Amino acid sequence: MARKTKAEQEPVAMRYDYDGYGYKYIDSGSGSDWQTRIKDAEPLYATPPAAYPSRVMAALELATQNHNFELTVRNRMFVLVDRDRPRDTPFNMTMTHTPTSQWALEALERTLEELEMERAHALAQAAVRAAALAKLTKEERELLDL
Repeated sequence: MARKTKAEQEPVAMRYDYDGYGYKYIDSGSGSDWQTRIKDAEPLYATPPAAYPSRVMAALELATQNHNFELTVRNRMFVLVDRDRPRDTPFNMTMTHTPTSQWALEALERTLEELEMERAHALAQAAVRAAALAKLTKEERELLDL
């Protein structure tokens, strides 16, 4: 039997309403109408285990190259710690697919996505600030000590 495509799979959850800190989630534990209850919710699908190793490597590369994460290997597990939030629980993953590693990978991917959104928001704010400062006259700059 051929593997189902993403379009043929049923979503396992839906996420919606990003508030700057994270998403809200809804799944089958929320009632029989959970897939239609929230308009504009993004469906989330179970990932086949075959894609797991490449997703782990991509997430580890993004975390260590683009963000301030420290990667170590202990007890045959990748341990990833956010240096900016050292008290947060580290992400522990193995190279082979296990339910616990799958959960950690998904949590890491969500964290990285949120960090990317925060970075984009900060860049947009900086651009607005720069545009506002460029509009100031020389006198206004002197009055503001800029």
